[in-house]
Amino acid sequence: MIINALEIRYRALEGTNTRTRRLAYISAIIKIIGTTDVSRIGILTRLLDWSESNRRFLHDFWADSGEVTQTSSNSSAHRYLDLVVGLGLATQTAGIFRLTRMGLVLYALIRECSRSNPFFLSDAEEIFFLYWLLRIDADPLLTVIDILLEMPDARLAYVQERYQNNLIQRLSTKLSLSKDELVQRDLLDRKYFIQDKWKSPKRYVEHIVPPRLNWLLDIEFFEPGLFRHHQFHFMKSGEEFLSKLPTLGDTNLHDVSDHWLDTEFWHAAGSFIDKPNQLRLWDETNPQAEIDLYVSRYLERAFSAFRHTMVPKISLTQALIYIVVSLLANQRIVLSPSSLSKWLETPKVFSNRQYEVRYSPRENERYLIARSV
Repeated sequence: MIINALEIRYRALEGTNTRTRRLAYISAIIKIIGTTDVSRIGILTRLLDWSESNRRFLHDFWADSGEVTQTSSNSSAHRYLDLVVGLGLATQTAGIFRLTRMGLVLYALIRECSRSNPFFLSDAEEIFFLYWLLRIDADPLLTVIDILLEMPDARLAYVQERYQNNLIQRLSTKLSLSKDELVQRDLLDRKYFIQDKWKSPKRYVEHIVPPRLNWLLDIEFFEPGLFRHHQFHFMKSGEEFLSKLPTLGDTNLHDVSDHWLDTEFWHAAGSFIDKPNQLRLWDETNPQAEIDLYVSRYLERAFSAFRHTMVPKISLTQALIYIVVSLLANQRIVLSPSSLSKWLETPKVFSNRQYEVRYSPRENERYLIARSV
């Protein structure tokens, strides 16, 4: 599949730090904030406590880098909190942090998970993080991945050495293919900055490549044993997922689009399920009563998690992502947000409640309504 030229855009999480290597700390911060408003010092204090009490589990994990430790500045804890904000999972106002709509989706997903070692992510966490990182950070992440696909035995030093040039090549390819003037301007600005303003490329890259390699390890892209020896060999599940990624034109450069993330991503993400042969596509899931059971269950949970006013409505985007991740992680049912949204266009009645979609040109104003019948 080739990315439509009109769907090309620049996706990158800026300002990452080499210390932020474990995705489990993101989940821990999401749990700490929860549905309340918390100060920075409150979050950092509880994160340090959490890290200390779970240290033995980190040492039992595939890699123990990225640990949050108590220091005079607590810089590692600050960095993780900044990462959560950078990912758009939390926001800060007047020194107080609260979860965003997508942060609340992750919170709802991890509340339902029970793990003996929190550094081994649940299926729901892996799916969510993979989806969200590709939506927010595809250009840096896929630059690292494409280097490793081209040179499977590459060591860290080689990946870091190649990163700047490969990212510039990637942005140049996008510039040549894009048909959107605003996107072209954004791509040109980023290319100029990376090419001419990186005074010390080595220092920049040290804060970009190692975290992303470790995030991919957490999501089970790499063979853990080889990773400990600084070798980055994709597991079969990772290779299967990457084989389903779209490309930029006729190049070997992989990319994603909003359309692909809303449709094809979910079947591709099934590669990370323990037994992918047990996956069922939505239109093959029978009988209808089973569909109603699962959808009604997660619809009720979505309203319980995301409704915060007297009006019986919740964000449609929140509901869709929460439901499709839950169906894939827990029931092994593959359903995309696009298909679920279309299915809900016809009002559905479950447990004396009628669910209806309310669309709007603005994503933040698209809602799912529940009415008593």
